[in-house]
Formats: sequence, C-alpha cells, structure tokens
Amino acid sequence: MKIKKTFWLLLTVVVAFVRCSNEVDSYYDRPDWLEKPLYEELEAAGNFTLYLEAVDRTLQSQVLKGAGLYTCFAPNDEAFQTWMASKGYANVASIPQEVVDALVSYTLIYGQYQEQNLGSAMVAKVWTPGVAYKYKTPYYPMISREIVNGDSAWVFDSNTANGYTSTSKSPIVGNYKYLPVLTPAYFNASSPALTAEDYESFYPGSSWNGVSGLGNVAQAAIVGSQHLAENGAYYEVNSVVEPIKSTHQYLESDPDCSDFLALLDYKLPTASEQYFKFFMNIETVDDQMKLVYPEKNIDKVWIKGYTGFTFNPVVERYNGEGRSSDITQENGYTMFVPTKAALDNFLQTRLLKYYASLDQVPATLLATFITAQISETLVWPSWFTSKTNMYGEYLAGTNVNPSDIETFGVTGRYLSSNGIVYKTNQAIKSRYFETIFAEVLLNPDFYFMSLAHELYYGGETGLTELLMRCPLNGYYSERNTLLLLSDAQLKADGFDYDEVNNQFTHRITNTNGASTRMKRLVTNHLFLGYVDTFDVVVAEGVFGKNEMVVKNEGAQLTADDFAATSTIYDGWNYRVSYNGEPLRFKNNKLQAIGNIEMGEEVTLTKVEEYPNGEVFSVDRPLQYSERNTPASLDTALRDKSLWFYLDKARKENPNVSKFVDLVEIVMKSSDSEELLGIKSTNSYTVLMPTNTAMTKALNAALYPAVIDVEQDKSGYEKALRFLQGHFLQGQVLVDDNLPIIYPYSPLSDNPTSTIMPTILAVTNERLELINERTRVTAYKLKLGNNYQLRFYANSITRGNTTLVEGTPTWTAGALNHLTVQRAKATTGDYYRSNRMAARAILHEVNNYLRFEDK
Repeated sequence: MKIKKTFWLLLTVVVAFVRCSNEVDSYYDRPDWLEKPLYEELEAAGNFTLYLEAVDRTLQSQVLKGAGLYTCFAPNDEAFQTWMASKGYANVASIPQEVVDALVSYTLIYGQYQEQNLGSAMVAKVWTPGVAYKYKTPYYPMISREIVNGDSAWVFDSNTANGYTSTSKSPIVGNYKYLPVLTPAYFNASSPALTAEDYESFYPGSSWNGVSGLGNVAQAAIVGSQHLAENGAYYEVNSVVEPIKSTHQYLESDPDCSDFLALLDYKLPTASEQYFKFFMNIETVDDQMKLVYPEKNIDKVWIKGYTGFTFNPVVERYNGEGRSSDITQENGYTMFVPTKAALDNFLQTRLLKYYASLDQVPATLLATFITAQISETLVWPSWFTSKTNMYGEYLAGTNVNPSDIETFGVTGRYLSSNGIVYKTNQAIKSRYFETIFAEVLLNPDFYFMSLAHELYYGGETGLTELLMRCPLNGYYSERNTLLLLSDAQLKADGFDYDEVNNQFTHRITNTNGASTRMKRLVTNHLFLGYVDTFDVVVAEGVFGKNEMVVKNEGAQLTADDFAATSTIYDGWNYRVSYNGEPLRFKNNKLQAIGNIEMGEEVTLTKVEEYPNGEVFSVDRPLQYSERNTPASLDTALRDKSLWFYLDKARKENPNVSKFVDLVEIVMKSSDSEELLGIKSTNSYTVLMPTNTAMTKALNAALYPAVIDVEQDKSGYEKALRFLQGHFLQGQVLVDDNLPIIYPYSPLSDNPTSTIMPTILAVTNERLELINERTRVTAYKLKLGNNYQLRFYANSITRGNTTLVEGTPTWTAGALNHLTVQRAKATTGDYYRSNRMAARAILHEVNNYLRFEDK
C-alpha cells in the first residue's frame, strides 16, 4: 500500500509539472498581434518574390529574418523584372554574386523609420524632422585593383576625411555607402524649399512623388505607405536602386571628367608621389584582408584617399557643417567639374600665365583652384544663385542678378552617394585668381610679397582679404591699386628670407627691423579706392552754405590717373598710401618722400586690370627714407624726423616761419630732433598758420611774445596748447582736389568730411575732463572747378553744455575756416602746402585754431 501511495503521489507531481510546463510555454508563445520579421512580412505580401530570391543568396537574409532594427526599401517584382531585363539577366540565379550582395545590402538602412520619421535625423537624442536626405546602408565596396606607384595593387577606400579609422572589434571598417531617401519633409524643411524640378533634374526619367506620396528613393518612387515588422519596417519601391557612385567613382566613370580627375591625381613627371592622392598601408588591415580573401593571394592592401582641398571625394561619410551622426546625412559636398576646354582656359590664362608648364606650378595653387570648385554644402539647382564655394565666393560670380544654373553652363549633374557633382563649361571663379592679389599669388617674381602677406596680413580681416574683396565675395565698390615689388628689388634693398625660422632678414638691420621695413614697403605700394558710381553732396560757394551733388570722380587710381597732370602744384597729383604715406605722381612717375630726397622718380607700368582694381609694376621701390647713405648704416632705413621737414618748410617758405619758430622753442628737444607729443610711427597732418595769422593769435594772447619756461610756465603751456591744436594725428590729408576725403570709407556718413583728433588733450578737474582729445573737422568745398581742403574746430560738449569751445566753428562760415594755401612761396620755387614728410603732410593755412576752456 505504501508503494502504491508513493506511485500515485509521484504521478500527480509529474502531471502537475507537465501541466505547469505547458502553461509556461504557452505564456511565452509569440502573440498573434505581433508583426512578423521583415522577411516573413515581405513573403506574405506576395509581390517581392524576385527580391527575396536575391535576398536568399546573401547573408542579409539572416538580417531580414532575425533581430536588430532595419528599414528595407524593397523593389516589387515588376521593378525587379524590369531591372533584370535591362541588364540581360534571365533570372535571379544568373546575377553575379558580387552584384547580388551589393544590390540587397543597398536596400537596407539602419534603424526603424516609420512614416513620420522619414526625412528625420536623430540630433542630440531627439528626432529632428526634415533634416536628413540620406541614410547609412550595410553596403560598402571592398578591395579592388589599382595602379599604385606604377604597379597593380589591391586598394581599399579611406573611410575618414584624412585617412583611415579602425575599431577595436575589427581592423576592417567599411566606407559605408548612403542611400538617398528624398522625402516631402526634407524638401519642405529646406530653406528655401526644394521643388519637383530640383529632384527631376537629377532623375529626368522619374517624377517627384512627394506631393501625394512619401517621396523617392533615388530614381524610385515609394509606393503606398509603411509596413511595420518585428525587426523594422519596409517600403515598396517601383524601381531597383543600384549602389550609387561616390563623387570619385563618378569622376572615374565619366570621360568628360577625366582632365579634372587628372588634376586631382597630379604628380610631377619626375616624382612617384602625387600632390593630393595618397596611399597608406596598415598591417592589421593587410592581415585581415588575407583572411577574408584567401583566394586573392594578397600581399599588401593600400588605403586610398585625397587630401589638400578639404573634400576627400572617396569618403562616403560627410564631415562638413550640419552633420549630426554617421547614421544619417543632413548635408554633403558639391563639386563643380569644368570641361576640358574650361579647364584649359583657366590654366592658360591664370595658372600658366607665369609658368612654362604645369609641373612648375606650386601645388598650393592647384589646391586653391580645386578647392574653389567645391562647396561645403549641397547645392540643389534652385539654390545655385545664393550658394558659395569653400572660400565663401558666389558660385554664380555675384549675388546681384546672378545667372541661374542653366545659364551658367551646367552640362551634366549627378546626385552621388556623398554629395552632388555638376559638369560645367566654365570653372567656378575665385578671388584668389580674379583680383589684384592674383598677381602676387601667381607670379613667382613677387614671391617675397606673397610671403609677407602670409606672415603679416592673413585672417578674415587682414590686408590680404582686403585686396581680394570683389563681387565674388559680395564687394562691389572696391577699386584698389597695387604696385608690385619684385624679389629682385627687395633683395637689392637688402632682404632675404630665412626658411628655417620663417622670417625675413635684412643685411642692414635686425630681424625686427627687417619685418618692420617689409611691412612698411608692402603697404606703401597700395592705394585704397572705390568705384566711381556714387554721387556725393559737396558744399559750394564762399560761405559753404549751398550744396550741390557731384560725381565722385577720382576715388580710385587707374593708369589714366597716373598719367594725368594736375592744374595745381606743377602738375603733381597727390594721394595717400595704405600705410598713411603721402605720395605724388604725374606722367606715370611716382614719388614718395625718400624718392624726392634722392631726386629720383618711380616709373609705373600697368600689368593688368581686375574687377577690384589695377596692378602696376615699378622700376624701383617707393622709399620713405633716403637710401644714398652707405648701405652698412642703419640710418639708410630711417626716415627723417618731422622736425626736419618743418625746419625745411620755414626755410623754403618764410610765410610759415613764425609758426615753425614757435614749434622749435616750445616743442623741440634741445638736444635732438624729437618734438613733444609726436611719435615717429604715427601719421600727421600739420596745419601751419601764416605769419599774419600767427600775429593775430599773438594779439589774442594765445601765446606770449617771449617764451620763458622758468619764469612764465603759464605762458609756455598756453603756447604748447596753441601749437598742439594744429597737429592733427591719425591720418594724412593731402590737398588732392577731389570732392571727397581720401581714402574714402563706404561706411562714412559724409564722404566729403572727416573728424580728426589733434595731439592736444585737455585735462581740467573743474570741467571733469581727463586727457580729453580735441578734434578738428576737415572738409571739401567746391569753388569753380576746384575742391578746396578746409578745417574748423570742434567743441567738447556734454549734452547741451560746451566745456571746451573750438574756434572757428562751422557756423563761423567758410571765410573764417582754415584754408589750405596752394600758391607758391614768395621766394624760390616751393609750394606752401602739400609739403611731404615721412608719414605726414604740411599745409600752410590762412587762419589758426583755438580751443578754450569755458
């Protein structure tokens, strides 16, 4: 009985266990409401049999059947049959394995993208709608044969902009291709919004499916809506999408692009290494490839890529602006490929202008040209007129009434897997080759000037950029004038270049002195100017109360200007260089103060005219100092003092002797030529009142008849204050007979006048003034056919309260304003005004300035 009881007890336990086990199994059964895997969903649909037959031949069949999340863009049977017929395949089995692998892998993208997220990207872990246009696929090309250093070798594309990146899991990291999924969300969110024409221009045999549908996958239309699966989602498409060529693959496949591609692949005839194309070897990649392809007898695998012009056209992953991750692409590069004729035209007129052959052209110039043909953003056809290249230059050449992409001359276009390619019948222009700076950049005779710009004047706001302002980068008024100093001239001056330390040297002075002199010479051969298309309002008449509108003539310097003679100053015309040095010219002869001192003239020869100005060569440098002294003396590089020229002025023009005499007593050092408050590195405009005006100032007690520093400190300070009010600093204002103040700034509210500080700074505790700088207004007044340079004082005010009164004021009338005297001195053959000095100009004026504390 005991045995029998035990048996039934055990049987009960077993039955209970089996029953419990069945219940557990039932609990973990797949719910009826859960979607099936992608493979089964496609199979159940019934119209993807050919596609699934292809899938079955690949490892991707396990992806469609298994775990993970993917979105599949599956071509229906009709689309697959049409594709096979176009390729000559009788059935799926006849398709080469390599083609099947690529075709199937390219139908998949990572992640589940439901309808509401098509066109979206995951940015900072948040779905951002309408920003993505391409999605990463599991497909990437493997190794192929290519010529490396003259021999056939195995090559694998680089996967990052500057080379190759592997992971800890595997040395082989593919250059994954991206699939274009063009959606209404992306088109509508773009700024400006994209149109059907943008799409259809790349796929002329297809129609934009974004009005009532979900959009397109390359040339295919998405049919119907989404189909969710356990491991992702799928969409039906009406065309087979083959893996799209990268920009580099497209260049290789199109004969029209062969010349431009040859430029990317360029190497010197005598060299093995190419300028931009690189091949690198990684042993771990070699080892892994040998395991993957034992039948290929691999010895070495070279990683291939490009460097030197920002865009590596073999790399699929975008690394420019607007990139959030490698799963999606929100942007891409655009490359413009000029035809052979367009490329030859550029080479002959620009790069080969000063070189006998291409192998003599520096690689940096080739890189600059190539970079100019690239935009760091997608340039859809409708965006062409507003987009710029890598240098920020308008692709259409201007943003004012620009040509559209068709008029510009696009002959072909391709939406590549890593951007956009346009074939064009003209090259994209760049300010590096289409402005006055091009002569410095291109001509090897001016290499030192080019180095000087590289060393001292780079940056977005530097002088080099100023010389390259033109319509290409949005500047339309600039008309600058550049004089070129050759290497031979600079070497004759004493310059050389130390390539090891990257600095200029000079046989007379030290390194600092060499750089200072080089900067001064370079900037002394540049004149700023602006186009003569705007009108200015100029005061007219004796009292300057009337106004008239006149043409702004002469704001730039051209070959005609340099050849012209003036009606005043013995035919000499005057301007101020970028460095603030006064210069004079006539009959294509030019002089700086050093040239005048040496009795020599600089002859100008026009080189070329560009949209932003003209370029001239010179037969000798413009000198700010006299170079007739022995070359071993440092004094040969120093300009003469301002006092030297003031003393010379009173000797040659006795009419200003009283002013200069007072300067000597009050401002000049007793044991040197230094003047109190004057810095040799500053620019000055000195107003020298006539002897008559000085007598008036004396009678007005603005300075004492006898200066005695020991006994009459107050009288000395009055005299110093009077004199300092006549030294205007910061700008050299020559009497140039122009209607505007030159150099003219387009930002100026009134181009006919300017306000300049003096060296007189007022400190008055009672008025709560501490080193408050006094100021003078200079302006142009039209009298007959001439434009006179005049001056009046400004008062220092706080609100409506005048603290320091300046005399004469504007309201005193033009008769009382200080007027530059143009006539010759009573003795000798010397003019009263436009007396040039180093960084300064001296004018005789018929009145004096006064600044009085209230």
